Amino acid sequence: MNRIMTCEGIGISGVPDDEGLRELAAKGVKTLVDTREGAEPGGADMMAKAAEHGLDYVRIPISKKRLDKEQIERFRRTVLDADRAPVHIFSTGGKRPMGILCFLACAGRGESIFEVFRKAKSCGCSIDKEYALKNYIFDFYRANWPEIQLNYYSRQPGFTRG
Repeated sequence: MNRIMTCEGIGISGVPDDEGLRELAAKGVKTLVDTREGAEPGGADMMAKAAEHGLDYVRIPISKKRLDKEQIERFRRTVLDADRAPVHIFSTGGKRPMGILCFLACAGRGESIFEVFRKAKSCGCSIDKEYALKNYIFDFYRANWPEIQLNYYSRQPGFTRG
């Protein structure tokens, strides 16, 4: 399987092959979250392969060109749902879900926007060229900084302080 990055204890990778799915199942992963965009091939095939390995499959397309609050909230609720844990997330390269996890973790702890990018890099993923994600993060911080300092996401269901 390709390289697995982790953020907040959640594994993130590119698209797993059959061997990768076997490895994930053997490690006890319960839920596989596919964040590839709609135009990317193999969604139905991946659902069947995940089921063969006893993994629940959830599809949450994360747009490369535009992110909105509904996408982020659905991602957050799914990934942080204790009933779905442990979760493994994949996309074509893993950058978008990694960036979103870092954003949620940092905003949840009241950390600055700079920490989001530092955390992503320390987790093995530079999100500098993920423009839609960067714009979403910048806009969110601009609009919500006082609430972020009061740990906005830590008050949301499913968030556990790391």
